[in-house]
Formats: sequence, structure tokens, C-alpha cells
Amino acid sequence: NLVGEFYVFVRDRDLGWIYFSPTDVYLTDTDVVQPDILFISKERSYIRTGKNIHGAPDLVVEILSPSTSANDWGYKKDLYEKHGVKEFWLVDPYAKQVIVMLLKDGSYGIVGVYREDDTLRSPTLEGFELDLGRVFDEVFEEILADVLEEMS
Repeated sequence: NLVGEFYVFVRDRDLGWIYFSPTDVYLTDTDVVQPDILFISKERSYIRTGKNIHGAPDLVVEILSPSTSANDWGYKKDLYEKHGVKEFWLVDPYAKQVIVMLLKDGSYGIVGVYREDDTLRSPTLEGFELDLGRVFDEVFEEILADVLEEMS
């Protein structure tokens, strides 16, 4: 599971904190989002509160679904860019790919499009590597289980 991969890497290196939905992230008083996964570095611990995050995380991961895809690609991406999220991933479990974007001069640029057979490396989390074949196999099994449950 993707959250587990992040958690173990960050914990073992004492780099900061991993959160996952439903954690409220207040980019402003009116711009509140719940990223699927987010990372906050130790250097930016001041944005953590007891229950929520107040400020831009260092890294955000959004996992696309048919119902959230347009919002994740549009509204959320624009908000993260505007408020300074350094690294942004869009994970598409159906296409079995991850698009990694990095903020530079106030705009996101795509630094990689990783597919099922690739090993993803994060620019922000130095040394973090993710075997996407294994990740997407697990995700596919979860999607299949959900579909079968809905059919029964």
C-alpha cells in the first residue's frame, strides 16, 4: 500500500510526517482540501496542528478515480501550485501510471511520467523509490474486489 511505503521510508529516516485522507489541509481559511496522501518535512513542522494542517505540505499525492479526476487535475492542482506544494503526484490506477510534478518559479512542470514497469524516484524525498508494478498489482486487486462487491 502506498501510504505504508511512504510511512516506513519517512519514519525510518526521521524526515517528518505522512498523513492521509481525511486530513484537512487549510491552504487558506477558505481553501481547504483533503489530499489522499501528504508529506510534511520536519523543517515545516509548524504547519501541523492537533487535528489539521495549516499551510502547504511538501508533497501531495492524489489518486485519481472517475469521480475525482477532473477536480484533481484542475482545481486541486491549481490550488497546490498557487499555495506552494513543492511536489505533486497524480496516480492513475486505471492507466497504471503516476505523473510527478515539481514546483519551479511558481508553476508545476512534469518531471516524470512513470508506468507500471518503472521505479519512481521522488525529487523531494531523496532516496525514496517505489516499484510501481507491485503498487499497481495491489491497487488492481482492491479495485477488482470493490467491483465484485458492488455486483453482488
